[in-house]
Amino acid sequence: MGQVLSIEELRERIREIEGSPRISHTRSPSGVPAIDELVGGLVRPGLLELAGAPGSGAVSLGMALVAAENDQRRRAAWIDGERSLYPPSAADHGVDLDRMLIVRPPAAGTRGGQRPDLWAIEQLLRSGCFRLVVATIEGQLPRFAGNRWRQAAEHGGCTGVLITRQPSRDLQP
Repeated sequence: MGQVLSIEELRERIREIEGSPRISHTRSPSGVPAIDELVGGLVRPGLLELAGAPGSGAVSLGMALVAAENDQRRRAAWIDGERSLYPPSAADHGVDLDRMLIVRPPAAGTRGGQRPDLWAIEQLLRSGCFRLVVATIEGQLPRFAGNRWRQAAEHGGCTGVLITRQPSRDLQP
């Protein structure tokens, strides 16, 4: 009978076959005690999903993460896929608006066959310009989005925080 491998072992084997370098994942303090207690800090590079209905605190938690990045004099990106971010409220949460890129993709249409908000998430994760990329996502995620975004975060060396209404099975490691 064949050898049973975990998903991470399979990913490592694929990297070996493709000749890709090994990605080192580390956990670092987020600056937000609730996140550090619940998940042990942020995985860099990696993804964290915050799922919850409106009013659940997921957006406030995302704002706290951005504010913590700003406290370290680092910039962060926020993709406002729900088009509901109110910048004065972000400032009230301690966010330095001069250190946060806000991207508001168009609501309708596609870009190259892909939703503009999903395209923006992938590009910012891959860019390497930000250690933290936060995105509010409207609607259901397409299959394999998590895989693409995980690879993009690895390429960019950043953490993506994805705020969704319903937990996505595709974003699980």
